[in-house]
Amino acid sequence: MNKFFDSLIGFCVALLLLGFVSNHLSAQEKDTEPAEPGKDVWVTGIEKAIEQAKAEKKDLLLNFTGSDWCKYCIKLEGEVLGKKEFLDAAKKKYIMVMVDFPTDKSDQSDALQKSNETWKQKFSVSGFPTLVLLDTKQRPYGFLGYREGGVQPFLDALNELHGKRIKRDEFFAKAEKAKGVEKAKLLDQALQQMNEDVITVYYEKIVDEIVKLDANNEAGLRNKYREAKYKELYKAVITDVTMISRLQKPEKAIEFIDEVVAKIELPPAYLLRVYQMKFDLLRKTKQIVKAEKLIDTMLKIDGVADDTILTQRLLVRKAYLLAGAKRRDDAYKMLDEKIKEMKDNLYLYVAKGELLDAEGKYNDAIAAFDKAINTGDSDPELMQKLHSAKSDALFELKKYDQAVEVLTTFAADETWPADLRADALLHKAIILREQAKIEKKSVPRSAIIAENKAIEIVETPQEKAELQKLVEKLRARYEKDNGSD
Repeated sequence: MNKFFDSLIGFCVALLLLGFVSNHLSAQEKDTEPAEPGKDVWVTGIEKAIEQAKAEKKDLLLNFTGSDWCKYCIKLEGEVLGKKEFLDAAKKKYIMVMVDFPTDKSDQSDALQKSNETWKQKFSVSGFPTLVLLDTKQRPYGFLGYREGGVQPFLDALNELHGKRIKRDEFFAKAEKAKGVEKAKLLDQALQQMNEDVITVYYEKIVDEIVKLDANNEAGLRNKYREAKYKELYKAVITDVTMISRLQKPEKAIEFIDEVVAKIELPPAYLLRVYQMKFDLLRKTKQIVKAEKLIDTMLKIDGVADDTILTQRLLVRKAYLLAGAKRRDDAYKMLDEKIKEMKDNLYLYVAKGELLDAEGKYNDAIAAFDKAINTGDSDPELMQKLHSAKSDALFELKKYDQAVEVLTTFAADETWPADLRADALLHKAIILREQAKIEKKSVPRSAIIAENKAIEIVETPQEKAELQKLVEKLRARYEKDNGSD
């Protein structure tokens, strides 16, 4: 009996020992199990992460997300951000921060929610997911969103941005040892490693330094960055002027433009555009003298004098302004003076010809059109319009044959585009039909031949079909007119 109990006790002890060992081993196995992907890699609290990034000399990767409601945030987490392959690679370069805006905020302290919102506003995050890359000085150098393809394409995009940041900092380091324009060039090269919107918003101090270093625009950087800096401002001015013009009197919009120009030194290109808006408002409110003076001011803006086409266009606007104010003599005088002064004067001759034509001075208009045609300009559309204008003036003088010849000559020149030659042939047909109508004769065969030739020479089936419809309408109109005589 004693032996039986001894055996039983021994068996129980063995079972207990076996259970102890099993439990002990299970506990050890639990202790050595790998952590969930992402656990202890994505941290919360940007302020703490900043200190960690400085200590470890790593950049920051901020993931602005809505973890429990945003469809593409959840997709990005499942496809990329939660994958071990991604985490192992990314954590070597970044301190990775989850900046979460969940529906259920029960696990977030008030302080964390406030901090997240502050950083969201700082980087103008308007959609999720948005990933922001920061250097150790908390300067953003890249933004990413959801993209298809899984881990590797996302890592490639991150590595590209990180590589550009390294190049950027190399240029920054060189710039610290340089001075003057040379320093400006190096700073510019540094900024070019990032997108324009990042530069404009987050590197304003460096942009201002470049502008100051290249004060005389020796390297072209002063104008370049002034333009970029005021790009958004210009858009705002346009919007505000438009709204003021709609809701208030145009005079209020003019006052607003004057206030903007007085307070802010706009780059030449944007200043010119703003003044053009003001010119239109002045003309609309019949403030002719002020509009005339404004054109003279625009002509003095930096760079305008070097742009002969822009200069001519401004002078043409002034000529039309004067003509509209019943000051045609002043308009002709100004055009004639500028034609003599300027070697490139094509548009001035065009404007003079159009004003003379509108006044019924057809011979003088033809002379101006001929001067414009003979400048040798290669703008096909302008040349076609000039030949048409000359032909119309000759028609008004009842010089029908000459009018037709002008258009025939243009249409026969195969150096001009086919569609413009076709337009000239249709114009020729109209003149021939109008002549027949005036002289009470039947439509000449030459008009029909010109119309058919126009359809023939255009190149695409679509152009041919459109021109065929136009010719049919033209013929129907003249048949109707002839029937009513």
